Amino acid sequence: RVDHVVAIDIAHVRPEEPREVHRAHEGHHLLVVLGEVGVFLWDVRGGERVEISPEFASSAEFDQTGRLAVIAGSTGVWVWDLRGTRDPVQLTDEVFPLAEFSRDGTRVVGSGYTATDGIGGEGPGVVVWSVVSGAPPVTITTTPMVAAGFDPDGTRVLTAGTSGASLWRADGAAPPQALTADPVLAASFDASGS
Repeated sequence: RVDHVVAIDIAHVRPEEPREVHRAHEGHHLLVVLGEVGVFLWDVRGGERVEISPEFASSAEFDQTGRLAVIAGSTGVWVWDLRGTRDPVQLTDEVFPLAEFSRDGTRVVGSGYTATDGIGGEGPGVVVWSVVSGAPPVTITTTPMVAAGFDPDGTRVLTAGTSGASLWRADGAAPPQALTADPVLAASFDASGS
């Protein structure tokens, strides 16, 4: 049952098209990535918009609680407390075009590349950071990848790029399981981890 619908015409808010729009699991907030303009948090109940990051952003995502957001872009990878109770935490100043939370929200994986041919190139590879423990980051691979994501239990990372797709332990403690050597531009786990 839908009580009401609020439409936000984001095309007239800024001259740039949204790169990504994500809904928080509680359903009341949207994260909108406007690339060169930054990242905004919208409260869909009242239409309030708050600028989260004024820097260029290529991706943003909520954690499962909707209280934290990870933002990747030109100034690195940041974790923002959307309640405003603590300052943003910069995980790295390296450029990572994509970053996402593990399901439990305790870690972030970033995949980095610089598109030189439209599908890949140079970059920092894939790194896992702890959001809560302050443990040193784990470099999964230094090979540039266009995508990386955690499995549902957070123990494995799936990577995809021009060098293929592989399955890695999230702690980096074992060699990867190569799934294919053919170029793969997107990959993800389903809800069961397959």
